[in-house]
Amino acid sequence: MRMVRKEEMQIKNVIAFAAVITVTMTIVLITFTSLISASAVGRTYDGVSGVLTYEGELPRDANKESRSISVYEGEEIRFENAAGDYVDVIVSGAYEGDADKRSGCMDYPVKANKSWDSSGMKTGYFFKVVEKGTEDPEIGCWFGVEKQSFSLKLEKDKVQEKESFDLSLKTNNKEQGMMELTIEDKEGYSIMNDKAQDIYEVLVHYTGREFDFDPVDVEGKPVCGIVHDAEGKLVFSTSLLNMNAGKYSIILKDHATEVKEDVDIKVEKIYLEVACDETVLKGKDIEIVIESSFYEENVDVTVGTFYNKSLTFDEEGKKKVKIPTDDLDYGRYKVTVEAHGMWDTSYVTIKKCETSIEVQDDATVGDIVHIDGTSESGDSAIFVIDNVFEGEATITDDEFKWDWDTSGELGGYRGIEVFILNESPKNPFAIGDSVSDDWQREAGVDASASIFLFTPTFSMTVSESIVKGDPVVITGTAMGTDHVYVIVFNYKGKVMYPPGVPGNDVPATRTPVDEGEWTKTIDKLNSGDYVVFALSEGKDGVTEAIRDGKWVIGGECKTMEQRVAILMDAVTTAGSDDLYELAYFYVTMPRVRLTVQERVKIGDPISVKVETNVKDAVAAFVSLLSNADIIDETTVEVQNGRGNASFNTNELQPGKYVVTGSIKGEAYDEVGVRLLKAEVMDVVEEVMEVVEEVEELVSQNESETESETMVETIESSAGERELNEGPVGQETPVITWDLLIAAIVAISISIVLRRRR
Repeated sequence: MRMVRKEEMQIKNVIAFAAVITVTMTIVLITFTSLISASAVGRTYDGVSGVLTYEGELPRDANKESRSISVYEGEEIRFENAAGDYVDVIVSGAYEGDADKRSGCMDYPVKANKSWDSSGMKTGYFFKVVEKGTEDPEIGCWFGVEKQSFSLKLEKDKVQEKESFDLSLKTNNKEQGMMELTIEDKEGYSIMNDKAQDIYEVLVHYTGREFDFDPVDVEGKPVCGIVHDAEGKLVFSTSLLNMNAGKYSIILKDHATEVKEDVDIKVEKIYLEVACDETVLKGKDIEIVIESSFYEENVDVTVGTFYNKSLTFDEEGKKKVKIPTDDLDYGRYKVTVEAHGMWDTSYVTIKKCETSIEVQDDATVGDIVHIDGTSESGDSAIFVIDNVFEGEATITDDEFKWDWDTSGELGGYRGIEVFILNESPKNPFAIGDSVSDDWQREAGVDASASIFLFTPTFSMTVSESIVKGDPVVITGTAMGTDHVYVIVFNYKGKVMYPPGVPGNDVPATRTPVDEGEWTKTIDKLNSGDYVVFALSEGKDGVTEAIRDGKWVIGGECKTMEQRVAILMDAVTTAGSDDLYELAYFYVTMPRVRLTVQERVKIGDPISVKVETNVKDAVAAFVSLLSNADIIDETTVEVQNGRGNASFNTNELQPGKYVVTGSIKGEAYDEVGVRLLKAEVMDVVEEVMEVVEEVEELVSQNESETESETMVETIESSAGERELNEGPVGQETPVITWDLLIAAIVAISISIVLRRRR
């Protein structure tokens, strides 16, 4: 019984072991089968893209691909099978890792040995390539589409002329490829090297983060001035590339993906510059500032025979040298600086201190006079004007400033003297104290100047007559103040400017004075008489005509004359130094006057002269009428009160016409003109010449009455008979005999008068 159970247990163990072995083999077989069916893929790279190789069945999930192959967006990929054959394929995607298609997924048929363009494809997802005609199973492989990214690194961002510098790929997620290299100057133009090669999109091969070939141009020739080194860097020679002093951009663009990055480098000019003050006060340091393009290199500095040292530039190529002068003699010394085979020379003079001041030539009493000064020594400047102490200024960084308030000063030339004091001596004066000649002589004048003070002046100008609608422009001059006050009344005493409540509540507004001149413009005054009163408070800055910022002009019912009297009384009180001007003007309606010749020969233009009292530019409307009908009209631009118009008469008939003109719709004038035929006009002119001669003879021999009678007779015969007029603007036949008779009468009278003389 026990033996049976033991055998049963052994059988159970064998069965269990066999089951475990079976499960294990099943798992191994499944795994091995999966490995056998997985695609073994690879790819190559060339200048444009490369070839992707596939073999075997396409796994269901992209994540089960045995090897990760990437295509970079922008590449053009060809596909071949493991046997090296190019056949028709279909590329589709994009897919998730579990082979689920995303929205917008498409199929792209690709002919044998043709390229598939990955431009615009979604990155970060999977695509599959399958041989056309294979369905179950599909022959092909999975691959991913990524976006290329790389970055550049310069060994240093600035170099000197003739130096070389290195450029490397700091990062790059693409295994291999070709890049286009361009060097541009600061204006965006590509540069050229010593062999006239244009450094524009020259080609350089890379593997990962290393450049592994020298760049070549479009013809495949090596590019002079750029090589690669053993570490995979590009080495640029600024001398062979003609990279003179300036800023340049180095641009690298992948030939296949067109991903681009750039870096800037500054090429500095080789230079050595020395700055040293031409003069130095004894007791102060000689300061030499050296700037160069030689970083952390030696520099030799020599000054006269008392200083000769070898120093080192800092990392920016700069050095400052200070040399005390306490024990040096006055005089001029040579400064020599030498570095890197270059040298520069300057000179420095050790001298005593100097003081100077700058003062304007003139000012007006009441002005603030600004005085700027320099002193190479001392702590304070004392100002004495005409032997009186007026003020003091502190000297800071060898400079001092002082403002002199000239209010209450006398006009004329004033002498300004400056005395420089050190920290130890104390100023012994108070403002307004007299300064003795002995003190001035002992202290010694360090600088002096003179200024002419003008007494304040004031004036005002306004046109006596102004046309309604034109602005009233009030101008004037003022010295010794930066503002004036202006008030305007009409003939009733009403305040027209400044606007405000009548009576004592009219604000006194300031009109600014700019470089001694001021202007106030008042618009749209009605016709009538006005008065303008302009005021400056004078050098004391106060006036009785203005209180609490308001004009003192009496109550509301004051007339113009009363208000003027109140103001005059305020500005002429005892002790007042107010400056004022008073002017009357009137505003009139606009007027226009036309001037036209009385007779015009047909064919000649009718010339119209327009005159108006409106001074500003204005349009005048001029019309030519016949029997109240407008024949022609024009618009004249009137400047400074004058303008001209003209009408063509070639198409008009003889007769009477009227010329009218208007401005602003308020001013109007009209004049008559007579148009005559050419032959009639000639006779009229001849008759008028005879009439003028007759009038002259009569004035010498006859009384004025007889002359007028004779003229009337001639005009009657030469005018009414020859120019017997019909309706206005209508031609009337002219009798030749009548014209001849008029001429004979006029000539006869002329002969008689000559004989009588």
